Amino acid sequence: MTRPGPRLTPSGGAAGIVIIHQELALIPELSITENLFLGHEVARVGVMDWVRACVRAQELMDRVGLNERPGTAVKHLGVGRQRLVEIAKAPGKDVRLLILEEPTRGIDVGAKYEIYTLIQQLAAAGKGVILISSELPGLLGLADRIYTLCEGAIK
Repeated sequence: MTRPGPRLTPSGGAAGIVIIHQELALIPELSITENLFLGHEVARVGVMDWVRACVRAQELMDRVGLNERPGTAVKHLGVGRQRLVEIAKAPGKDVRLLILEEPTRGIDVGAKYEIYTLIQQLAAAGKGVILISSELPGLLGLADRIYTLCEGAIK
């Protein structure tokens, strides 16, 4: 009997594969902490444990270099920082492969640098990272391998 291969899931799950799409899956009115744990809240006896949640959120934010307060509403962050919130969800889910679709599209140079640094740190920690990007110059210094697709074929 053969075992099924890993499943691609946006939440990570047992497969350890996390996909972060170009369009962010954040709720702007909620805090960073609430967005990080949405769907798998840190609770005790069925009630949100805000102290534990904020401590854990700060740990995840520190991993990705996001220097904000855990209670900050996501709508008050720039797009680059919002992308870091989205990426911060991944280490909390035992990610083995992180797939990023256009992670630096439409963000400033400083935010791009933060994301590129994070990608290098994940790779150095033995995590697989796949970048889907139309911004080739930024990838040249990051990638071990680069594949280009044109009209659905590898060129």
